[in-house]
Amino acid sequence: MSQLTKRAITESFMKLINQVPFDKITVKDIVEDCGVNRNTFYYHYSDIYALLDEILENETKRVLTENLTESSWRDAILESCSFALKNKKGIYHIYNSLSRRKIDAYLYQVMGRIMYDFVKMQAEGLSVKDEDLHLIADFYKCAFVGLILQWLDSGMKQDPEYIVDKIFSYLEGSTRNMLENAVERNDRK
Repeated sequence: MSQLTKRAITESFMKLINQVPFDKITVKDIVEDCGVNRNTFYYHYSDIYALLDEILENETKRVLTENLTESSWRDAILESCSFALKNKKGIYHIYNSLSRRKIDAYLYQVMGRIMYDFVKMQAEGLSVKDEDLHLIADFYKCAFVGLILQWLDSGMKQDPEYIVDKIFSYLEGSTRNMLENAVERNDRK
């Protein structure tokens, strides 16, 4: 029963966020839409921000667990973009509110994990320090989050699949080269 109630609250919130700005949604709006009382809402969430945190955390887990295999980093990035496109109005309502930091944090968390796993895969067979793996992954994470934020700012008009494929075609071989340079510099020390 508890999971059904949480799902009803989440679905109502997602419906509302795709209709009205985040800072205009109240707990009263959510509970009226899903048919639970305020106490039930507060039993599960301390406030609307906690509900949003859980939604983004669950989406992060879903994207990362469903898509991260050695060859599907691309799919994980595209899945994040797909979530944004499916909830375009809601994403903009959050993005243009005081909760923009939550979208930023979500993007950095997802891209951080995807890029670390991608860089680690590229480092196979090399004795790269973990510090270097993280630095290179952070470089890519920041680049991709910057591109995604630019995509959001431009109204999500470009096809994310086109952008991702093009960027990774440009990067082909460069990640391995960066890793080899890191090993070489560490060997010289």
